[in-house]
Amino acid sequence: MQEQLIFDMTSTESTLQSLEGLLGLNERKIVQYIINKKGELDTEDFMDTFSVKENNLLNKELFIVSLHVTTNNDNCASIKKFGLLDLQKSLTLDTPLKRHLKSLGIHIDLTNKKIFYNDNIIDIGKKYSGINFGSEDEYLNSVIHKLFIDFQINAFFYSKNVLNYDGGVKNRPEFLMNLSNLLKDTRISKKWEDNTKCYVIKFFAPLSSYTDYSFSDFIYDDLDEKEVISEKIKSVIQKSLWRIHDDIFHNGPDECYSYIKPHLVIPNSQIMKIYTEEEYVEEYNIKE
Repeated sequence: MQEQLIFDMTSTESTLQSLEGLLGLNERKIVQYIINKKGELDTEDFMDTFSVKENNLLNKELFIVSLHVTTNNDNCASIKKFGLLDLQKSLTLDTPLKRHLKSLGIHIDLTNKKIFYNDNIIDIGKKYSGINFGSEDEYLNSVIHKLFIDFQINAFFYSKNVLNYDGGVKNRPEFLMNLSNLLKDTRISKKWEDNTKCYVIKFFAPLSSYTDYSFSDFIYDDLDEKEVISEKIKSVIQKSLWRIHDDIFHNGPDECYSYIKPHLVIPNSQIMKIYTEEEYVEEYNIKE
């Protein structure tokens, strides 16, 4: 049985510890390599420099840590009960989101692809044709996209500050803004924003629970299972090196997104910590 390793890139310190745990390398040597290679980091060169054999990358089973930003009005009770859910399950189970929409006379039937809103029925079964901003179908396509294409759990492998994400998820789910625009009802977003608190969920998941595009745009079709795992781990190493590099030279890293495969739930047993907004800022020593 493989030894299991929780790989955490959410801070520079945890990234260095994770690289040491995976590769058996001294943290100081890793930092010195990054300094020496400023702006020119390369995973293959890194592995060659420290004589890391590609086969050895498979010696441990990796569980990768992510940070997910959410809002709710039940102190995360539904998350503790059901786990971290994707949008579709959040609209199906007894969650604050489903109750919120019900209080406004909104029911979303995902099976038959219809939205019931007071006395209106909106068909969301049309073929998704992309979001053309300014078009007649912009808001409808935005809702369809969020419900049936981009409904998975979205998170961050790392970020300078996850609360600053442009989607405004520290105030409300992006879906509620899409729905507000479609139904022309600002209460859908406003009431949620006025009655919820923001939380940052720190969780881990197996490498296999993340989508391929969490690691690379590279298509893995021609590789066998071990080769795919190896390529993904090399991507994790690359992200780790740049994460540390940007903390040293650029006052923090850019956002690095992670995506859980559609329909997967993060069970409560994989949730490491639930932070309030203030606790997250303090834990990660965020100044901005």
